[in-house]
Amino acid sequence: KLIDYVAVTATNGKVMQVILPDSTSIWLQAGTTLKYPKRFSDTSREVYLEDGLAYFEVTHNESKPFIVHTPQIDTRVLGTSFVVRTYKQLEDVQVELLTGRVRVSHNKNVIGELTPNKRLTYHKASAKAEIEEFNTAASAGFVSGDIVLQRAGFDELFTTLHNVYGVNVKYDAAQFKACKFNLRFNTRLKVEEVLEIVNGIHTIKYEIKGNEVTVSTKGCNKE
Repeated sequence: KLIDYVAVTATNGKVMQVILPDSTSIWLQAGTTLKYPKRFSDTSREVYLEDGLAYFEVTHNESKPFIVHTPQIDTRVLGTSFVVRTYKQLEDVQVELLTGRVRVSHNKNVIGELTPNKRLTYHKASAKAEIEEFNTAASAGFVSGDIVLQRAGFDELFTTLHNVYGVNVKYDAAQFKACKFNLRFNTRLKVEEVLEIVNGIHTIKYEIKGNEVTVSTKGCNKE
């Protein structure tokens, strides 16, 4: 039996809310793509987060587990709230749990079970996962326009700027490789204002021409 899917993409700059047939709510960060069936099967509820960042508030159903598939990992829940981050251009996939419990697997092998305020990071290149304590509530802040990056790198920041502001950032990845930082900003700010906040953390030079932003640094300050 063929399953009829709906594919949605949150356009750049806008957060999109999707309500599924079981009343589960999903918020998609700008630039995120999700695929889900028009009708769930009798045994499970399965959706596909193909690229981007999404916050899930899953309606509890003991008999029909809810599964979020990404290209690398699957996250299985019964009813809970959590964030999944799976950008094609980033090296890691992350699952962050706010409430309830989730089980994360790769190729049907369980790689971690999360309790609230835990983050699982799956490294694509090594196929290894690690779990750490994490302020997960902040990660769902994008729903109301608050972007919170925690222990993040510039690749994640520049991907976020592209999705939120529609700018293309040119930079030398090697220059920024060792940089990690915490950053919070609201999407009401202009991209220049965000870059000034970043400049207060790590000294950068930037030039904006239309939708092109060129950024350089001489290295990273220690956290």
